[in-house]
Amino acid sequence: MSMKKYKMDVSDLDATMKIIHTQFPDTNNLMFMTLCMSGEAGELANIVKKIVRNGESEELWKKFEEEMVDVLIYFVKLLNIVPFDFDKAWDAKQRVLYGREGRLRGYSIANKKLKGRPQ
Repeated sequence: MSMKKYKMDVSDLDATMKIIHTQFPDTNNLMFMTLCMSGEAGELANIVKKIVRNGESEELWKKFEEEMVDVLIYFVKLLNIVPFDFDKAWDAKQRVLYGREGRLRGYSIANKKLKGRPQ
């Protein structure tokens, strides 16, 4: 999985909107972007709660998509201010997760299939 395209898209958007982030992370940038991402993840979790509680609807799936993208945007903003090789970290984590695959097989908290938003 490569995040390079997303990193460029978010950087271009920030430049267009004249949002400047320092090239090197500082605690303010790191804290602010993490809190923004956490807030968006909370909004996403609230939509999931409503889907589980009230059932699926076109409106809820639209909100789900919007919040999911908001989470991704702040995630990418964090990638842009904290220098590390995401692709390498992703690959390493995948090796760990696939090593657990035998233990995780059959584990599921889902008790019904979601229809999802029509494409």
